[in-house]
Amino acid sequence: MKLFSLQVFYKDEISSQDFIIFTAKLLVERANKGTRTTVAEQEYRLHTYAVIKSDRECHYDQLPVQLTKWQNPSTSDAMTRVQEEVEETKLVMHSTIQALLDRGEKLDDLVSKSETLSEQSKMFYTSARKMNKCCSYV
Repeated sequence: MKLFSLQVFYKDEISSQDFIIFTAKLLVERANKGTRTTVAEQEYRLHTYAVIKSDRECHYDQLPVQLTKWQNPSTSDAMTRVQEEVEETKLVMHSTIQALLDRGEKLDDLVSKSETLSEQSKMFYTSARKMNKCCSYV
């Protein structure tokens, strides 16, 4: 059962704190004192338990602290923190794999140069033997 539909239009963006205060005031005004109420809005559910009827009765000093804490989800939400660590690890793995591929290319170049040098040394040895055979008859 839908108790109300909440639509707020502002020229400027509102802060999450303002929105929470607005919603809390609206729910407290509509709830009977000492009763539990569930409000459904689309796929969301908000459960309330009204024990006050005015702003003067409520002093929730932790709201600004909690809102500040949750502005950076990686410091307060374990799943977000793990996701960020996975992303960092992925970046490190990519750079490590790239470095290995670069080293592999360098090794391939060294092997190619080594083979060329080996072929050249065989050619030098063959031509030196031929020269020695020619010169040894004298």
